[in-house]
Amino acid sequence: MLGFEQSQNSILLLLLFGAYCIIRVISVRHQRSIDIKIAAHADGRRGTRMNPADQFKDVFANWEKRRQGGGPPSANRSSRPNYKYKPSEPMSWSGGRRSRQNNRDPFKVNGLQKFVYDHYKTMPSVSADNANLRPNMGRCCQCMPNSRDRFYEDSMPTSGLKDILRVDEEGRNNPLIVQWTCHIVQVMRRDVSHKYPDVSIATATSPSVVEAIRRVVIETGTEDEKESTKLLEEQRKKVRKIIHRMKATISNRLIRFTGWFLQKLLGHLLSTLQVHKGQMDIISKASEDGVPMIYLPIHRSHLDYILLTFILFNYDIQAPHVAAGDNLLIPFFSLLMKGLGGYFIRRQLDLEKGKKDILYRAVLHEYMLELLKNKQSFEFFIEGGRSRSGKPMIPKGGLLSVIVDGVSQGAINDAYIVPVSITYEKILDGNFNKEQMGEKKEKETFWRAVIGIWRVLNQDFGNVRVEFCQPFSLQEYLSSSQLYCQKRSRSTTPPRSPCDQKPMGSASSLYGAEVLVETQRNIVKSIAQHVIHTCMQAQTVMSTNAVSFLLLTLHRKGCTVDELASSVMWLREELMLKGRDVGFSGEPVDIVLYACIVLGSHLVQQSIPDNDSEGASCNPGCIRLKPTIQLPHVFELVYYGNVAGTAFVLDSVIATACYAICNWEEASMLGNNLTISKQRLMECATQLCEILQFEYTFNPPCSSLDNALSDALEQFIVKEIFYVDEDDTGYSTKDKEWAQRLAKSVDFDNSSDSDGDDLPIPDRYLKVNLEVLEHKAMLHFLKSYLAPIVESYWIAGCQLAKLQEDQPEEDFLLNLQKHTRSRVNQGLTDYCESVSMDSLKNAMKAFETMKVTIIYYAGNLRMIGLSDAYKNQQTLCNFIEKLEKYKSY
Repeated sequence: MLGFEQSQNSILLLLLFGAYCIIRVISVRHQRSIDIKIAAHADGRRGTRMNPADQFKDVFANWEKRRQGGGPPSANRSSRPNYKYKPSEPMSWSGGRRSRQNNRDPFKVNGLQKFVYDHYKTMPSVSADNANLRPNMGRCCQCMPNSRDRFYEDSMPTSGLKDILRVDEEGRNNPLIVQWTCHIVQVMRRDVSHKYPDVSIATATSPSVVEAIRRVVIETGTEDEKESTKLLEEQRKKVRKIIHRMKATISNRLIRFTGWFLQKLLGHLLSTLQVHKGQMDIISKASEDGVPMIYLPIHRSHLDYILLTFILFNYDIQAPHVAAGDNLLIPFFSLLMKGLGGYFIRRQLDLEKGKKDILYRAVLHEYMLELLKNKQSFEFFIEGGRSRSGKPMIPKGGLLSVIVDGVSQGAINDAYIVPVSITYEKILDGNFNKEQMGEKKEKETFWRAVIGIWRVLNQDFGNVRVEFCQPFSLQEYLSSSQLYCQKRSRSTTPPRSPCDQKPMGSASSLYGAEVLVETQRNIVKSIAQHVIHTCMQAQTVMSTNAVSFLLLTLHRKGCTVDELASSVMWLREELMLKGRDVGFSGEPVDIVLYACIVLGSHLVQQSIPDNDSEGASCNPGCIRLKPTIQLPHVFELVYYGNVAGTAFVLDSVIATACYAICNWEEASMLGNNLTISKQRLMECATQLCEILQFEYTFNPPCSSLDNALSDALEQFIVKEIFYVDEDDTGYSTKDKEWAQRLAKSVDFDNSSDSDGDDLPIPDRYLKVNLEVLEHKAMLHFLKSYLAPIVESYWIAGCQLAKLQEDQPEEDFLLNLQKHTRSRVNQGLTDYCESVSMDSLKNAMKAFETMKVTIIYYAGNLRMIGLSDAYKNQQTLCNFIEKLEKYKSY
């Protein structure tokens, strides 16, 4: 114990010294950047130089004039257009922080960068606290009514946002010492008296770990008693070594110090760190129930670990135990992470492929279970790793199964599951271009971490938004799932849903399939899908997400700033109609210019029209923007754009299916509207969802995919993109289908009462409205979102012909991407981003699930080959044609 205290003191001393050095460097750079910014204002706006004090006075004087004269709507809320609600803008910090001009990619168009950057960073802006009306992001699903109503209040949407980095000083007229020590006062007010017990002994002596040791010894096959005793002692030492390497050593003093350090550091790296006040009130109330809180965030950056603990610290909530991969066990940083709650697990639980390490799994299972018994909270990333594409990945249920086991077996009474969504305005971890191009991930080392931190200190990452979704009771979910399974077992025609179609990466328990029954495996899978779907719907669309998404779909060939600004406003309204929140507001042109600067000139190229070289400096709306759609930079744009694109995924599926079954060339020549079968359209859409099952979670498992697609199709009819005829009875087919779905959802004990449930509904025909150009453009826009992914799947399908003989999967994937890159170089592909290794891997997973390919192990080598049915050339060609129909139009 004494050694542990000494190591913690050493860490604190090192952190103090490191904090001093880093903050000193930042302060020097900060002061220089202020001088540069002042000089830029003087040279770029007036052509003369003044002393710093007079220059800042002049800036704010001009600002006041603009406010009085109907200035930018971000400054004067009364002058804004009459939108339904106004999310926050980038905020100024009341603790004395002034933003600096960093070494950004220059956006040089007649002083445009200086003008826009100064407009956003030096002028006062609307604080997030003043944005009073927010959509209900992350509300609990209706399948859990008790959790949905618990802790929730109707006033939640009006609570507004809070910037965690903003420290109130009770007025700017306080003495300087109060202003300088405001962060220390803020940190000392926080309650860090939470208990974090050491469960090492309880874990090592638990019955399941003892049994695992016995099984390992028996599997060695030795009969000598002395040899068995020696092996037994070796396995016990191994258990102690595993626990020592794994366990967290949370220190309240370290948490308090880190809270102060992050308050200073993040204040210079980020413009804002925004949370919803109503959501945090719910989390605070839930944490007071004495029930373990299980935080399940989507994983975007290594900063995710720190941000959640930092936010909870600011709300006096117990720090969670955070699952981290053992690739982060690097000197100094691993000790720091353990002191803040990190516990380290292998990225691959089994050292030998195809053979389960029952001892390691037992230790991990019991370690987590003992912490749960002590009412400790957890945080782990249910996707398993950081997303390389910006989309939520298909979840893995290994660690989640431990929580489910604990509740279902009565070890703990309940646990609250908290989905968490994190959205960054700018990627903090650089980009994943190399990995998307097929290169292996570089191993984490001490010096790589130091270099990465130094690189981060030289940049500005804008705004970050963290959405804590409404917690739901795991006990309630298990009860409702058991009722659902009982109802489903009595049903002869169970509803289709991704739960039936989509296998997960790891839905089994840590012990393996022999312990977890199939019903519980499905429950773990459905919980994970619920979490991912909730996080996807709760993601906030930042300005960079909106601009990237539009540049890759609507304006792929380029556009003017004014055109893109108009599209951004249209996108904002569409997102609000879908219940999604946006993290920007203000003048549309300013939003576009700011996003382009944050993205950088390597992603968004700019030019001035030849006939307006002088006017563009006065009217930035005339500047022409063009996205970089060449390899590898296009992957970075795709990453940003996918945050907004997930809101349109079902619409895109409907549009792509429509293109797949229509003869567009003939319709365009004749100028007629197309007529399509609604039943055939739904079949194609369902088939496409099956193909893309590893790309998206289309709907929560408590609802069917048919209903989700039907609801999306009805929106096309409401918007008059499709027309539908009413029959002579006066009741629409929509009403009949709705009534039939309602009847099927009601469970009758008397089977004789449901004779008419399966009465067929006559197929209806929809007319595609091609007379209105906006509707035709809308269909093309929606299809263009999925088009690159569909092209990746089609190319992967075409290469399956080379699997007449089995080969290592890794070799096949590398050859597949080389082939795709050669097609891009020859100009044979429509989208460069179809090279994405992420999409190609997902395609092969889908083909395996659809039983087109088979995967097996030859020793430690993972092999891939065609299934027997698809070794027939005609069958394989038919499958490729099925993929091609979604690609062509």
